[in-house]
Amino acid sequence: MSKLKDFIENKLPRDKKHHLILGDIINEPLALIGFVIDLAFGWPLVAFNILLVLAISFHAWKELVYDWIQGKGNSEFWDFFCGSRNAFLLLFIGNICFFVL
Repeated sequence: MSKLKDFIENKLPRDKKHHLILGDIINEPLALIGFVIDLAFGWPLVAFNILLVLAISFHAWKELVYDWIQGKGNSEFWDFFCGSRNAFLLLFIGNICFFVL
C-alpha cells in the first residue's frame, strides 16, 4: 500500500489529480440521475447510458476543442482518461450487472 500512496502523493501530476476529482464530481451524479430516471420510467438503463456517454463526450470535447483547437490548455490523452475513467467503469459495470445478472 505504501507504493500506491507514494505514487499518488509524489509521482502523479497535480493536474491529473484535478481531472480525477472533477471526473468523479461530474460522472457519478450523472450516473445516479440517469439511474433514477430509468427507475422512474421503467427504462433498461437508457438515461444512465446516455448521460454517461454525454459525460465522456464532455471530457473529450474539453481536451480536443478547448485545449487543442483553441490552444487554451495542454491537450493530453491522460487528462481525458483521468477525467472519464469512472464513467467508462460505471458504463461497463452497470451494463454487465444489469444485462448479465
